Amino acid sequence: MQRLITIPLILLLLQEAYGIEIELSKKVLKLGEALEVKVKGIEKSGNYICWLNDNPYPLYPLNASTLRTFIGFGAKFKAKTCSLRIEEAKDFILPNYEKSNREKNSIYVKRLADALRTETPVQFWTGGFTWPTRGRISGRFGERRFDQNNAYLGIHQGIDITGKTGTPVFCPNNGRVVLIGRFDLEGKVLVIDHGQGFVSTYFHLSEILVEEGEEVKNDQVIARVGATGRVTAPHLHFGLYIHGTPIDPLYWLPKDTAKNVK
Repeated sequence: MQRLITIPLILLLLQEAYGIEIELSKKVLKLGEALEVKVKGIEKSGNYICWLNDNPYPLYPLNASTLRTFIGFGAKFKAKTCSLRIEEAKDFILPNYEKSNREKNSIYVKRLADALRTETPVQFWTGGFTWPTRGRISGRFGERRFDQNNAYLGIHQGIDITGKTGTPVFCPNNGRVVLIGRFDLEGKVLVIDHGQGFVSTYFHLSEILVEEGEEVKNDQVIARVGATGRVTAPHLHFGLYIHGTPIDPLYWLPKDTAKNVK
């Protein structure tokens, strides 16, 4: 049974001074989901932070009267209940990240970790995300993963979509390429920044058709499915991150896969 996280208490530290309002997308979440937090009634001249327990999340402008952030509840999230508060900060503050052993031991792997934590104040993405390729889902978010020697690899931080080598991979939303590389586990890797803390990842590619720094558009062919890295068959590992926390992409993709998958 999937564990739920509840948010029973909202602490509005600026409410009396500024008359702010907070709107939550939901108050009970499953692991892998993301909470949308909208804050109204704050002057935009300062830096404002939304704290989830002891972890800070930057608030970005949604429109002239509203700030917003998304908080991801990844597979490693431990608390069963949470509280939120809004504060003004002197400096830009980022969430606290739990570094992996690979990241600690390899400067090269740290490049990938840093890309997953990209924070761009501008919002590139518009509307909903679309499926990056056609295929059957062969691996789901949150699964415990093992290699061919039954060595534990960790918790799966995305979804796997089957496909033949060379199958096109489409950009699921507007963004900017922040990393292209090759890693022992992930193979050929592409990372796209969608702005305001949203980042998508594409692992095990056979070919990458874009360059670092390039702006990409929804439905643009950006790569091709492959079997690079530590895999047993060709497939696309597709991941979605919010402020460096992996979330379940299935919550952000169209439900009718037969109609919406390329």
